[in-house]
Amino acid sequence: MTTKLPTVSQRQPTVQTFSRTEHWLKILAIILLVMGIFFRFSHLDAKFYWFDEVSTSVQVSGYGDSGSQKKLVTGQVISVADLQATQYPGPHTSVMGTVRGLASKEPQLTPLYFILARWWVQCFGNSVAVIRSLSAVFSVLAIPCLYWLCRELFRSPVAAWIAIALFAVSPLQLLYAQEARPSSFWILTLLLSSASLLRALRRQTVASWGFYAVTLVIGLYGHLFTLLVMAFHGVYVIIVQRLRLTRSLISYGVASAIAMLAFTPWIFGALIPYRQAMVGQSIRSPLPDMIKAWIRGVTLIFVDFSLNDSSPKLYFGLFLLLTIAILGGTGYCIYRVCRSVYRSTPRSTEWFIITAIAVPALLLVLSDFTTGASRSATARYMMPTYIGIVLAITYYFSRQFENPNLLQWQWQRQMHKMLILSLLSLGVLSCMAYSTSPLWWNKTDDALSQRYAQVINQASAPLLVSNAYFVQVVTLSYKLDAKVKALIVPESTLPKIPSGFSDIFFLSPNPETLEQLKPNFSVKMIESQLWKLTPK
Repeated sequence: MTTKLPTVSQRQPTVQTFSRTEHWLKILAIILLVMGIFFRFSHLDAKFYWFDEVSTSVQVSGYGDSGSQKKLVTGQVISVADLQATQYPGPHTSVMGTVRGLASKEPQLTPLYFILARWWVQCFGNSVAVIRSLSAVFSVLAIPCLYWLCRELFRSPVAAWIAIALFAVSPLQLLYAQEARPSSFWILTLLLSSASLLRALRRQTVASWGFYAVTLVIGLYGHLFTLLVMAFHGVYVIIVQRLRLTRSLISYGVASAIAMLAFTPWIFGALIPYRQAMVGQSIRSPLPDMIKAWIRGVTLIFVDFSLNDSSPKLYFGLFLLLTIAILGGTGYCIYRVCRSVYRSTPRSTEWFIITAIAVPALLLVLSDFTTGASRSATARYMMPTYIGIVLAITYYFSRQFENPNLLQWQWQRQMHKMLILSLLSLGVLSCMAYSTSPLWWNKTDDALSQRYAQVINQASAPLLVSNAYFVQVVTLSYKLDAKVKALIVPESTLPKIPSGFSDIFFLSPNPETLEQLKPNFSVKMIESQLWKLTPK
């Protein structure tokens, strides 16, 4: 009995096959890149302008928290337009007002993104779409930085095109590309600094290390968690230099020291004097909830259909299968990277991916367990780790497509093509779902605010009263009709409610205030935080 041996074409791909592989990957990546850019700029104003974004506008305007309170929390009846008047830079505000407002209220938010956003809205207008478009621009600019990083890291155009395709249609990247927050800018800076580090290690010139130091300064003033990026860069350099005090390690230390020295004005001008403002901003979640968030975060890199408690159970079952498949595939790719550390020379590529994934994640988790916070359960803080995961998957697939000895059978090549195409298809479908949906999971208060607005807008002459934090009222104002009037008083203050309104609604009252109102009003809860007052 004889066994039929596979032909040469069946056993291993030819040079022409690799050329075709690079060609179709490049075409696919360009198509997905165009789609990704389209998704980033489409329907920018469709999603609810939520609480954190309103806080962004408060700081961008230059009025800051205290200035906005003086204008809005007056105990006087004001219009919806008045509520939003402190959302944009005024004639008597300045960049220094933006910086001072951040330093005193939210010192953990470094000022560069907010300064750029202030300039952006002054140049292009003050609409929701305009301020969100800045994040979309940053997300698009991150793509060539990712391409540069992959060329420095892998020395392979195939790897670079795979990474761009994954990044372009990643639902997690789209999420932050359409949000008026610093996350998208941070992604840009961490990719830029990582690519410049690899370039500096390769070229070993004063100019290249100086450019790396500049990217770190930009990153630190763009997002405080650039410290995590610096940490994984440091661990990576120490490992690849084999714990020896080499020229590269000294150069890295000097560049990092220059960056930290340049950052000292914010440390001593904001972080230390106003450190109490950061206390209690992150509440510890139970460990099972944190584990669930870690798993969900990895899945969100590739697929997101915004499932919630009201979604059909069938959808949950399908999503569970996808989650298991993605976690299994991601774990296998990371395993192959780790395995290659002991089998390949040089090992700098593998160590970069491993440190990018492990160091920021471990630092965040350790910080959470020592401080009682849960920042590692928040997807945007884990972005260096998620970028590392994308690089791990890029590493695995690029090696399969480029190395003829790894995929000796034609069916293996077809299977890997189907796997990468399936992963990219899930990303496209997720982006389409996000673009066409008015609500999404990351804005948990959207549905509730929508119900509030529907109830209030139905009244002929409604008055909205509140003694809660004024940003909550301003956030709701983006869904209110122009006929709605508002009255905001300081916390725990009993409002003096004027007559002449058909319906009076009270947003987020405390129990003491409700008790004080009961002698003159009948109170009825309409929603969990919205009450209706009827004069007796």
